[in-house]
Parts: sequence; C-alpha cells; structure tokens
Amino acid sequence: MVYNKGTISPTDLELLALHWVRIDCDCVAVLGNDGLPLPMQKVKRLMDCAWEKIAQACATQGYRQAVLYGCDGKQYPIPACGMSSSDEPPTVERTENTASINSLIEVPDQELSLELMEHSELPTYINSIETTQKLFVNSAGANAQGMPPEQFLARNSCLDLNDPPEYERRIDRVAAGEMLRNYEYRAWRWYFDPNVGRFRTKRMSFVSHFRLVQYCGQPCWMGQVLQAVEV
Repeated sequence: MVYNKGTISPTDLELLALHWVRIDCDCVAVLGNDGLPLPMQKVKRLMDCAWEKIAQACATQGYRQAVLYGCDGKQYPIPACGMSSSDEPPTVERTENTASINSLIEVPDQELSLELMEHSELPTYINSIETTQKLFVNSAGANAQGMPPEQFLARNSCLDLNDPPEYERRIDRVAAGEMLRNYEYRAWRWYFDPNVGRFRTKRMSFVSHFRLVQYCGQPCWMGQVLQAVEV
C-alpha cells in the first residue's frame, strides 16, 4: 500500500486492516482482516476515499483489478491505477525464492524456535495433541489457506480439515515419539471462492513431515507440508 510520507490517515489505517486474497494472475479479492466480506458502510467509505490508493497498490502488485467483496453479496471492482478493465496489466517481474525450504524435522528441540518456524518456506502448523486446538501457523501456512492467521487459528480444531480415523492413527504415532517423514495422506485445505465470496474447503493430497514438540507447556504435533495437490 502507498502512503504519503510522514502522514498516516485514518483511511490508511483502515487499508492496513484489509486482507488481500489472490484470485488469479489478474485479480485480487479484498476482504476484512477477519477474512469475511466487508460491511457496506466500509465498502462505501473505501470506494469514496481510498479508490486511488487501492488502484495504485493493485497496479504495483501486477494485478488488473482489486475486487471488494461486500456483505450484501455483491462485488465492487477497482481497476488498477491507470487502467480500464480492458487494458493489459502492467508487467511486474516476479522472482522465485531460491532460499532453503527450511525443513525442521531434524532440528533438535532446544534449537527449535518461533523464528525458525515463522521463516520456514514450508507451511508449518502446531496443534495440541490433547485438545486438537490449532496453536500456531506460520506465514507460509496462512498463505496456503488464503486466510488471515487469526481467522485460521480461531477455527478451533484441526479436525475440520482432517479425516478423524486417519488423523488419530497419524497422531498416535507422533505422540509416541515417532518422526513421520514424507508422510502421505489426504485432507482438506481452505481456499477463497470468488464466485460466492467466502472460504470453502477442497480435497487435497499431501506429503508432510510430522514430529512431537512441546509448545505452550503441552505436547503438540508440528506438521510441515512438503507437497499439496488438489484431488
């Protein structure tokens, strides 16, 4: 987002609280920071007061348009700065990240840190073994789900994305101290459906590492996704 030097207005703060979800290479959805459609009062305020800044941010990121999703079920498109809906989007060089993918399966417990987990390129999750509550997701994991981390973690149990029988077999092995390397299984992943303006789940085939960790004073499993393919 682009701001005036030395000045952050109330509109700027409101823009910082938005959640952008990539729909495709041309279009990005704009939601509230809870991942839900925007209240109509906020849609009107953004359209009236922040059109230019949203259009400029859209162009900077190489999208053709941003689409505000309102709680009335309608979509409110904002073309990228300097473009009409029929123009070609600007060319933006997108470089691939060639750093290590940072698998943490072999990192000793005493060296495992939140910093290492957050900076891993692999989607990384920590869940309580006893309660199944979601306790941690790194940026790569939140991006894979398309959700703000707070919304993903607020969905309580990891069982909303796993088959209970397979999950119980898998976590029983982890709870016994076994490290699962390149473990193959099927489960679900959240994604934003632009046609209905909300998050839905899709069936995926995963390859992941799993291990036992202590987190927030309780035994937990940590999972890192190596590969995910829609089925």
